[in-house]
Amino acid sequence: IKHLLILREQITPFQVQLSVLEHSLDFSKLKNAALSLIPLSLSGKLGNNQLNDLTLNIAGRASAQGNSSVAISSVKSLLEGTTPQVKEHCRDSRREVDKQLKCSCETFISASIAETVGPMKEVLDKIKIETSKQTPPKLSSLPWMSTKNLHDVVSDCQKKIKKELPVIQKMLHLYLCNKETEYILFKPIRNEIMITFMGLRQIVNTEYTPDETTIIGCPSQEQVAMLLASLQIQQTTQETSHSNS
Repeated sequence: IKHLLILREQITPFQVQLSVLEHSLDFSKLKNAALSLIPLSLSGKLGNNQLNDLTLNIAGRASAQGNSSVAISSVKSLLEGTTPQVKEHCRDSRREVDKQLKCSCETFISASIAETVGPMKEVLDKIKIETSKQTPPKLSSLPWMSTKNLHDVVSDCQKKIKKELPVIQKMLHLYLCNKETEYILFKPIRNEIMITFMGLRQIVNTEYTPDETTIIGCPSQEQVAMLLASLQIQQTTQETSHSNS
């Protein structure tokens, strides 16, 4: 991400044409023409090696039976209809850099979310599958939706947040050194953590009794926000102490 940001900053001031016109050959017609020699009922069921063997077999039988005109006609139609097309592709360097930067940022955000609330998102994905069935089961009756299992998932995610989130923030500050960019990357991570906890808490409040809800211990929105804020404050305090020393 840092290198792509630097590259974008370096090419932005130059008011020059950074697009390149590339050419390529499209041989898709060759494949279509070759498949036209094979019966339609077989062409979609055979692999590449089987198609090659079948083509050679058909050509051999045509020659053995004296149907050389059929073979010649087929080959002629194959050659006449398979002229490769020249295609042009315009590649803009600025757009390519922006595209790569966006992809890298999305990958970083997804990886950070998986490191913090990955187990809880897996549970929510399973719940989504179960509730989409024609006759959805009672969620609390599923083995992986027991109060103990959900308590373990909530506790595990809270531990991961406390452990991984400061590391993520430290990496952002170390490599980017830009508060605005750090905030842009950290905000979707924080929001997704909040959404994930709130999604599970809503299901818990709906499907479980108050006593079971207490055992599961899924924090409220305010509690999750306080946890995230405390980790951010802790990170800021550590950076301030390092700078003063």
